[in-house]
Amino acid sequence: PLVLYPLALLVAALSPPVAAALVLGTRPADFRALGPRRLRAVIRMQGHALSTNIFSSIYLSLGTTVATLGSVNATLLYASADRLKRMVQQVVLTQQYVLKGWVGREVDPSMRIARAVRATLVTALVGVLCGVAFAVAAPLAADFVFSGTVDIPPLAAAIAGANLAVVCASMATGVVLL
Repeated sequence: PLVLYPLALLVAALSPPVAAALVLGTRPADFRALGPRRLRAVIRMQGHALSTNIFSSIYLSLGTTVATLGSVNATLLYASADRLKRMVQQVVLTQQYVLKGWVGREVDPSMRIARAVRATLVTALVGVLCGVAFAVAAPLAADFVFSGTVDIPPLAAAIAGANLAVVCASMATGVVLL
């Protein structure tokens, strides 16, 4: 049913902050301690990470536009493969928040850097595994998700899988290392 996709997106959007709060041991009192002035200061301190996420979102979404300019006939294939890839990215993003909490709990700066490097390597490995799985499963998933109206050839699935691996590694550098 069509309602499953927005529900899955909702779960994907809500589960990372909940998982991070659980890993970090956040209490209700932590939220009550924040006032408007303190929130503005925190947002200002996180400005670099926020601007990185905004820029990343823009350049990641430009692909469909570029594909359309290059070949209108390829737009459907690119947009379909990109939609499936983004579904996988939503799931993989959850681990970023968990790893961010794990890295942030370490108080020793040298150990925190070691954890950040380890988290980035784990994320890159997960990205490679997801990329390979995507390359294999995308043609079947497209048949299911798009009700047989879109065919993703193996080469396009492999290219999108390689892109997924790179994006996963990139997400770790943005979310965990920053």
